Amino acid sequence: MAKNLASRLEYIHVDSGAMYRAVTHWLLARQIDPSNDELVSREVAAVQLTLKTDPTGTVVCLDGIPLRKELRMPEVNAHVSHVAKISKVRQKLVAIQRAHGAKGGIVMDGRDIGSVVFPDAPLKIFLTASLEVRTTRRWEELLQNGVQITRDAVKENLQARDQIDSNRRDSPLIMTGDAVCLDNTNLSIEEQLAMVITLARLRGA
Repeated sequence: MAKNLASRLEYIHVDSGAMYRAVTHWLLARQIDPSNDELVSREVAAVQLTLKTDPTGTVVCLDGIPLRKELRMPEVNAHVSHVAKISKVRQKLVAIQRAHGAKGGIVMDGRDIGSVVFPDAPLKIFLTASLEVRTTRRWEELLQNGVQITRDAVKENLQARDQIDSNRRDSPLIMTGDAVCLDNTNLSIEEQLAMVITLARLRGA
């Protein structure tokens, strides 16, 4: 939805979650234990992460190399929420996100965008759906990208991530008081896009 909205508004789209996935991928590729907070806090300074805009949208790059399918692999899914709650990781990525959005004209999605990264954003949307629908959507997305995984495993991963992200000390997943809650459980892509375009126009986009 965020990517479609950015396209319609001719804005830039940034998936902040992909950035945390990129750091997790970087740690795993270098055999750095993602659960070792102290080690990760020391090593994350060396991550060379940039955002590149191409015809497909904004792509996360590590050492200049674009990452796509690598970000959705099961081993990344299993560790990304723990990596994302480490303060040094969040500080580094939030700084990049703020710099990227400083000039406006951006649609950014992630679990702390409205609460931490851009607390003064003119429009904040808290997007939600039932666990069963979210599971099916993510499972189908993974299968389409060639990742073989069971639906039950996807559901367990989503539940675990929600638990960790909602209870982490640094930048927990919350809905701010000025956010618009949109439950898209029973909405089509076209229906939800029409709603958010209307909201964006009302807020000055």
